[in-house]
Amino acid sequence: MPVIFEYPSRGVYRTPPTRDHSRRQPLGSVPDWQALHRPHPQVSEETRVNLWRIRQVYFRVRGIEDTPRRLGHALRLMRVVASQMQIPEQVVQVAEDLYISGFHTRPGPGRKIARIAASLYLAVRLLHLPRYPQEFVDTIHQVHRPQRGITRRQIWHEFTRLCRNLDITPPPIKPEAFILRIVSEHQLPPIVLDIAMQVCRRLRKKRVGLRPPIRTLAAAILYHAARRARVRLSQEDCASMFGLGSRGAVCERYQELLQILHEENRL
Repeated sequence: MPVIFEYPSRGVYRTPPTRDHSRRQPLGSVPDWQALHRPHPQVSEETRVNLWRIRQVYFRVRGIEDTPRRLGHALRLMRVVASQMQIPEQVVQVAEDLYISGFHTRPGPGRKIARIAASLYLAVRLLHLPRYPQEFVDTIHQVHRPQRGITRRQIWHEFTRLCRNLDITPPPIKPEAFILRIVSEHQLPPIVLDIAMQVCRRLRKKRVGLRPPIRTLAAAILYHAARRARVRLSQEDCASMFGLGSRGAVCERYQELLQILHEENRL
């Protein structure tokens, strides 16, 4: 029986009857589908099949209802990664549009963080901003869960899938963009930049030597310009500046560059 409290000025208040909350499920709880789907002697095969179908519909509807929340979380994480990499606002807006478009085209199974990096990388390629996939990998290892990092292969897989679903062919980034960025970051002498730009113009005029990967070509051009300007800069330094694994790629492209320039001088 509920307890009655009497107050002279407030009237009579009754306490609500006590309820047994131990049997109540918390809000947002998920039904125990495994227990329902587990074989039971009193449950027929047809009933279990129907329960399995209900389970599929439940998770499908739940995924549709959670779409705005998951999309908002992905865009916030994209902003964090772009802020760490100092990517301009206009590039981030393009990346958000690409991610939303790819999100609604149902690109298939994959890591969300890899899709975020792929959308940013595609926006960078479309707006000719000098960035390379390894930068995204390193930044995500810093701002995301370190134990669940990603690789360049995962980013490239999501990148190609996004381009295929949206029917986009991204243009290659020009070597001039990489050279301008490296010269500005490492404060190299202006004469190195002038010589490098002259070499880039000569290659573009002859339409030779511009095959991918462009980063190795830009590193070779910068190394050639530093040698002509008598600035101490080794092939290992150039490979490290451009995020390359070793100096082997720089050495190979440098020999190719010397051959092209030598043939042009003979003509």
